[in-house]
Parts: sequence; C-alpha cells; structure tokens
Amino acid sequence: MKVALAILAGFTLAAALTYYFQPSLVTGFIPRLNPPDIIVLAPLTRDKVMLRFAVAGRARSPNNHLTVLVLDSTGRTLLFQAVNTDAPSPSKFGNFYLPVDLGQKNLQPGDSITLRVYLASSPESALSIPLTIH
Repeated sequence: MKVALAILAGFTLAAALTYYFQPSLVTGFIPRLNPPDIIVLAPLTRDKVMLRFAVAGRARSPNNHLTVLVLDSTGRTLLFQAVNTDAPSPSKFGNFYLPVDLGQKNLQPGDSITLRVYLASSPESALSIPLTIH
C-alpha cells in the first residue's frame, strides 16, 4: 500500500512540475505566468516557424486574440507583428499558432530578439521574453 501511494505521489509531483514548467525548445524552460497564462512552445530559428502559444485559465475567450510583437534586442525596434484572431474555444485548453518569418529580417544565429506577447483583454499585462536565434 505504501509503495502504491509513493508511486502515485511521484506521478502527481511529475504532472504538477510538467504543468508549471512547460518545456520550450527556444531557451530551456519558460514558467507559466499569470495573467495571462502564455507560454512559447516552438524552436526559434531564422527560418519561417510556427510559434505555439498555450493560453489557459480565464485568458481563454472567444473574443480574445493574441498579438505577438517581435522586437530587436533593445526592445525598441519592431521587426515583425503577428495577430491571431482565431481564439480557442473557452471549453478547451487553447493553443494559438502564429507563423513568424524571421528570415526576412536578416536575423542570424546568435542574434537576440524580444517577443512581446499579449492578449486583447489585457494588453497592459504584456509578457516580454528575450530569446536568441539558434
């Protein structure tokens, strides 16, 4: 009985840590932030990639769209902007997929950029994520 409880506790802890620290292939782990719960889950290369943003909790809404600004390393120059107006259903865990073509901006491996991500319902809660192109 104790062995079964220990195994169950281990799986519960693993599930909780996986939920909190979603693995990101960009720069390691990006913890969930609240509000809004947005996580970047995609490799960032200089080629065209799909960035996947997981949005959870009260941030999910049919009227909520996601805006992503790609800025230079200083955070002052806009390189690219993407908006996804196809918000996920509030009945599901929502994922937004945005195509980002960083190759058109002559970014090279090793260059640093900043992603500024926010939902329409809370632009004041923009999440800034510094990243390095691989």
